[in-house]
Formats: sequence, C-alpha cells, structure tokens
Amino acid sequence: MSKTMVCVCIMLCCISGVSSRPQKEFSHEKTFVRAKQLYSAGKYDSTIVVIREYLKQHGREQSTEYIVPLLMEALIRGNDISYFKKLLSIYRRKFPKSVFLPRLYYLDGIVKTREQDYRKALSAFSAAINSGLAPELDSLAILNIKRICKQALSVNELNKLLHTRTLDPRVTEIVAYYVIAKLYLSGQVAKAKKLSEDFRERYPRSPYNSRVKKILSRSKILQKKNIQIGLLAPISGDNADIGKFVVQGVRLAVDNYNKQYKPPIDLVILDTRGNMVETARKVRELIDEHEVPVIIGPVLSTNAAVAASALMNSRDVVMITPTATDDGIARLGENIFQMNVTLGILGKRIARYAVENLNIREFGIIAPLTEYGRILATNFKKEVDRCGGNVIVEEHFEEGTNDFRIQFESLRSKLAERKWEQMALEGRPEYGRDARDRRAKDAYLKDSTIQVGGLFIPAESEDAIKIASQVYFYRIRSQLLGSNGWHTNATIIGGKRYVENAIFSTNFETDMTNERWKTFSKQFWDRFRENPDRVAAPLGFDAAYLTLQALKDGSDAKSVISLLHAVKGYHGVSGIISFDNEEGVNSEAAILKISDKKFIRVQ
Repeated sequence: MSKTMVCVCIMLCCISGVSSRPQKEFSHEKTFVRAKQLYSAGKYDSTIVVIREYLKQHGREQSTEYIVPLLMEALIRGNDISYFKKLLSIYRRKFPKSVFLPRLYYLDGIVKTREQDYRKALSAFSAAINSGLAPELDSLAILNIKRICKQALSVNELNKLLHTRTLDPRVTEIVAYYVIAKLYLSGQVAKAKKLSEDFRERYPRSPYNSRVKKILSRSKILQKKNIQIGLLAPISGDNADIGKFVVQGVRLAVDNYNKQYKPPIDLVILDTRGNMVETARKVRELIDEHEVPVIIGPVLSTNAAVAASALMNSRDVVMITPTATDDGIARLGENIFQMNVTLGILGKRIARYAVENLNIREFGIIAPLTEYGRILATNFKKEVDRCGGNVIVEEHFEEGTNDFRIQFESLRSKLAERKWEQMALEGRPEYGRDARDRRAKDAYLKDSTIQVGGLFIPAESEDAIKIASQVYFYRIRSQLLGSNGWHTNATIIGGKRYVENAIFSTNFETDMTNERWKTFSKQFWDRFRENPDRVAAPLGFDAAYLTLQALKDGSDAKSVISLLHAVKGYHGVSGIISFDNEEGVNSEAAILKISDKKFIRVQ
C-alpha cells in the first residue's frame, strides 16, 4: 500500500514535566532554568546551544540525565533528527532506568513517523507505553498507534508486528483489531471471520468488541458470497497479445465456475507490463491489499521467477503459472506450480522415448549456444545416461548460423573415429593402425555414410530446418530428434523431405478434433467474439479450472496446494496435466512425429 504521511499528535508537553527533579539534586539549576526559558519562548536553536555548552564541561556528570531530555526535545523542534537519534542511543545505554525514557521513546515514535518508518514508529510508541508513559502522553501514543494502523500499515506489516511478541498488550490488541478490519475491507472475509472469533475470545472486554462483532456477523454473510483470486499478466507492453489470451482463458474458466458453484469467484487482474519490477510490486499488492489465496500467473518465465521468489515456501498463497517454461521456478516452493511443461522435462521426455520406444542406444547432439539449447541438451544427456544409453558426440553452434560445415565435419570425424576403433577392436584386419591403414581410415571418413542411432537437435524451427537438410548433405544417417521449437508449420514447409519422420517432444498438442477443444473454442467465441490461440488461452483456462476445482473443496492455500499436487492424468483443453512430482511441475509432454507433412501424435 502507498505510504502517505500520517499526521501524528506530537504535543510535547509542558516543559515543567521534562524535569521535576528537586533543585537541591540539580547542581547547575541556573543553566537548566535558562534553557527552559528559551525553549518555552520557541528559541530552540538557542536552547540547544546553551545545553551543548553545558555538556562540553559536564557531559560525564549524573546531572545530564535531567538536562539531555530537554535538549532532545529542542532537537526535534529544530528538526535535527540525526543528532536526536545519536543522543537517544547513548542515553539508553547510560541511563537504562531513567524516568525520562518513556517520554523519549514517545519522541522517538514521533521521529520515526515523520520519516514514514511506521513499523518502527509503532514499536517506539509501544515501548513508551510499556515503560510507564505519563497519562497525557499515553493517550496521545494510543491515538498515534491507531492512526498508523489505520492509515499506513498493510495487513502483512501488521501481522509481522504481531509476530514480534514485543508489543505492549494494549498495542497488540489495537494491531489485532486493525488486521481484522483491513482483511474485511479487502474482501478476505474468511480470514476476518476466523480472526474475529479468536479476538473476542482473547479480548472479552475489549473496547473494539462491538466493531469486531459486526465484522464477524457480516463476514458470515459475505463468506457465502465471494472468494478473490489474483491474475498477473502483461496486459500492456510487448507481450500484451499473450497476456490477453491468458486473461481471456482464465476469465472463461471463472465464468463457467460461477454459473455452477457458490460462493462466486472474484478475479483481481493486475498488469505486470512484462516487467520484473512491476511484477514484484503487483505480487505485493495481491498479498498485502487483496490477501488472495491463489495467484494465476505471471505469464513470462522471468516474471514468474520473480513472483515465485516473493512467494517462496508461503503456506498462505499458491502460485500457478500457465505458460512459464524455465526450469527451477516450481522448485522454489511447494506452493509454486508450472502448468506448461518445462524445457528440462522436454529434454528428458524425448530421450526416454528414443531409448525405450525406438530402442536407440547411441546419440549425437547439435545444440545452439543458448540457454534453451543448454537446458535441453543437458537434460537429454542425463536421461539417456539414466536409461542406459550413451551420447557419443556433441556439437554446438551460434544461433542464426547458416553454414554448419565446421560442426558437421567435426561430427563426421568423431563418429568415423569411433566406428573405426570399434572395427579394429573386432579384429578386422583391414582396420589396423599403420600408415597405410591411416590412409584407408581417411578414405573411409571421406567416402562413407556415417550412422548414429539418434541425432538430437534442440533448436528453434529456422535452425532445425537448416541442420536437417545438412544432415543429408554431409551423409549422416540418423533418426532426427527435436524439441518444441520444431512444433510449427514452418518446420514442415521449410524442412520438406529432410524433416520427414523426425520425432520431437513438445509442451502440449491441442487436438482440434477433440470435443473438449470444440466446446472450449465455442465458449471462447461466444464470450469474446474471437477465436482462441492454441497456446496461451487453453493453458490459462486449464490453470484456472484446476485451481477453481481445488478452491471448491477448500478455500485456503493449504488445501489448494494439497489438491494440486494430487492432480495426475487430467485431460485438459491444452493436453494432459500431471503434477505427480514434488516440484509441482507438469510432467506430461507430447511426442509428435512429422509424417506426410503433418504432426502426428505418437505418445
């Protein structure tokens, strides 16, 4: 929430209250009386000068306990905050049992409020009350605490104060009330209801009981009416088109839910602009102001990582991103879920299919020097090794390269060398190691067609097309394996016969002949008067649908976490979804084959 300046009641009480020490116990009464006169006349700079001159000679004497508080009040009037803070720190150590400390804590609260450090201000006022503040200032401290709680602190900040366990009991009661009031006003009636019940039991004689009773009564009624969930998406900016389809998919799911179930769901949609800083701000807004139990989104992987970090291991908020594909986001907490299959899952999935279904044991890799290529290649190798296969050669290229001669010559050389060594180990006499046989080896490398069981090319469509054609040109025979970058009509059109029979893993495959898609597509048109895309809209719809089903059975975050982790083999509009692992990542991926210029799902 925005930090507007809170107007506090300062009222530095009559100076006679600053030091009521008997004159016989004060060795320099003349100096002190002069300082009081200057202060009362509003001459705060002169007051400071008089007392500081005194302290230069008598700063170590006991009398400073009674004159320094007047100096500190003058400093506040003169707005010398830094010197006030320094003196307060020294004074607390030197006079830990001084009768003036409650008043100085109160002044510290005024200072912290001016600086808009409201949590520390509230703690300072609490310390003043707890240590025995004079009645007139006690009432002002309570008034300031109420204003800070009402105007400046969010529910999250107030809760943090409650959990410090250092507040005066009267202050704790006030903070607890405003937590309830703010939750109720933000629409979090379930939490407001529960805390109201706890409050009335804990504070049976509280002056707030009549207000809490009203909140409790109204919460019971409103609890039957609505639940809020958050949605973070780039509604503006470079990725607004993707964000629009995600928002529409989520809205459609919420509309369908609200037609069938009560209480209805209210969707709080906030624009991340595709910006990480804006994402962080909007996450805090959903948590602090709206207190949502679930956040759908963000859409982009970079923004999803920011949001997941802010919600790391929270038991109060669940995050489910429909479209983010970066690995590791869901690992940030058991409350974080990824609908879209990650790159790591895609790499493992195609590797496992190649070994188990195609019976391939030896592989080569040609991957771009990008994060995309690195993640896919790394996970492909790990899974091949786990399944008992072997990646025998790996080459890399700069994305956008046109000439792959260096990569293919290196690939041919390494594969030929391996084949030559295998034949020599088999004892075949024509494959020896003298100079004559080296010439034969060079001839073999130059003239032969080289084979390898599978060639994994984790690249975008443009690069995949170039590499596939050059595989044939450089006389390498292999089963071509790819990633979701291949999943575009451009691959079929541009790749021609070179990509025929290639097999790749992809995030999902929307079956447009499926009844689920037909129903979704019709509802989408009826609601928004346009056709859905095949990626963002169905993923947004499925993310919202699963979340809403979980909310139907339990409105708190803990219930949603448990129910989402139990999802396995759900047939959504976007494909099959399984959160059957500890990370909350969708482990399902489609395996497609290019056949007769079409994408055919083979698994």
